[in-house]
Amino acid sequence: MTSLQQFSPTQASIDLQTPAAFGGAAIDNFASLLRATKPTRLRMQVTPAMAKHWLETTNVKNRPLSETHWMKIWIDIVEGRWKYNGEPISFGTNGALLNGQHRLQACTESEIPIDTDVIFGLDPEAMSTIDIGKVRTAANIAYLEGVENATAACAAAHLILLHENGGIHQLGNKDVEPSKTKVNERVRTDRRISTVAGHASGMGRGLASPRVMTFCYYLFSAQKPDLAETFFNQLESGAGLTERNPVYLLRERLRTNSAGKAKLPLLEIVALFFKAWIAYRSYKPVKCLRWNNSGANPERFPEI
Repeated sequence: MTSLQQFSPTQASIDLQTPAAFGGAAIDNFASLLRATKPTRLRMQVTPAMAKHWLETTNVKNRPLSETHWMKIWIDIVEGRWKYNGEPISFGTNGALLNGQHRLQACTESEIPIDTDVIFGLDPEAMSTIDIGKVRTAANIAYLEGVENATAACAAAHLILLHENGGIHQLGNKDVEPSKTKVNERVRTDRRISTVAGHASGMGRGLASPRVMTFCYYLFSAQKPDLAETFFNQLESGAGLTERNPVYLLRERLRTNSAGKAKLPLLEIVALFFKAWIAYRSYKPVKCLRWNNSGANPERFPEI
């Protein structure tokens, strides 16, 4: 791939790629672009050396770097999910970087070039208008790609990825949360999630959120499909349950939670589902259902 695939006719002679490092004539060419007085858009292969140089010399007035954010981009680059999408890295007529610092940091750290557009010569005041629109969610992207039950599927996929990579108890830890790209890839490649979302999310109306129902049904049915189906059918209907049936106790806890003003944290609700399932699959009657994660001796998150 050439370093310059699209360019303004007035910039046709500019070549920003060098075989070894970003230096010499390439820096001179970049300096001339930073003096552009009108917007000039190029499609380039940005190398890690270029990204590092730009961050060190032009990132003079920007919001603080978010390690969590750039690391999610870094993971997408390293794992091959980075795609050219036309969203540019932007520089002002004053030579300052206006947008793209997290992508440049991820490129630098990954040591892998990225294919992207770069715009030079923007009004520096344009920075106040960048990244203020509605953020496109993983569910929005999945819906556009034809994934059924996209909202519940992506919400559940987020929990599934957490569960598979260290445990669902990490919920809320932004350092380990999967990127939107990774969530979207999972729902596209694992269509069982969207199928389960369509089946299970409606079962929990008035009891638990669609993402919790989908997440738990996905995991439980992978272990014992028929038993999981019975578990969730009984949870939905409540028919024929005795007071020591773990599904009955779970249902009562969820009904109380739904009716009350103070709601249980999502992680505690998932823990109750897990504990009920552990007892149910062992055909074990229980007297009470709770997860005590506070105090001097907090209970570990249940493992299924």
